[in-house]
Amino acid sequence: MNLTVAYTVGDIGGEKSIAWLGMANNLATAATAPFAGAIADLFGRRYVALVGAGVVIIGCIVTGVAQRVEIAIGGMAIVGVGAGLAEVVGAAAVVEIAPVKSRGKYMGTAFLAILPFGACQVYGTSLLEI
Repeated sequence: MNLTVAYTVGDIGGEKSIAWLGMANNLATAATAPFAGAIADLFGRRYVALVGAGVVIIGCIVTGVAQRVEIAIGGMAIVGVGAGLAEVVGAAAVVEIAPVKSRGKYMGTAFLAILPFGACQVYGTSLLEI
């Protein structure tokens, strides 16, 4: 078991459900992202991006102060909702700012900057099996 995960399990318990910390985030992001564009059209991209960032902060606080693993999983789900909003609105902002001629380069660069971090969460949860 990963040392960080061992400390987390020793602190808040939940040895059988600790993998849900990562999954709750991914599922909430996947459930929120398809609607983020429509929400941004209704309320404006600026406000949706700010609300998304605020929700991520609230979710991090909930996860950080959790005394039980169920609360930490809920906090990570809150983080996923905020990330789903912010991710789509951020991509829309890059498209809106970039000139049409080089929009593909800007979008490719933005997503390549994010790409290496996508595997971090999966790598951390796969260490539970070791």
